[in-house]
Amino acid sequence: LTNNRCRTAQARSNETLDQTEERLTNDRCRTAQARSNETLEQTEERLTNNRCRTAQARSNETLDQTEERLTNDRCRTAQARSNETLDQTEERLTNNRCRTAQARKKRKKRNNFEIRTKEFCLFSISNFPAKI
Repeated sequence: LTNNRCRTAQARSNETLDQTEERLTNDRCRTAQARSNETLEQTEERLTNNRCRTAQARSNETLDQTEERLTNDRCRTAQARSNETLDQTEERLTNNRCRTAQARKKRKKRNNFEIRTKEFCLFSISNFPAKI
């Protein structure tokens, strides 16, 4: 069904199937993210985990096994659309996920620093009030 929706949407535009699939995935994530107080990355991760848990519930696999199988399926699908070997595709997708995760860590560190700075300023103001 996902592939059918992508092909239908792709037929209406000048996008490649990959571009359409990515756009629709991003749209779904943004829609879900708009309903919560999560970041887009958190929503994307939650939806991925939900898909894995749903698929896992239909089988006798562990969650890890299901996640690995779904990842492999996605890699094979992506590989079939390119002239890469499966290993090359898997490595490229893994690198993309790592870059995304790394960007999340940097953002989290920056946010933590900003929070600590604000807390320190509030502490300083409350403990050392200005003379009036």
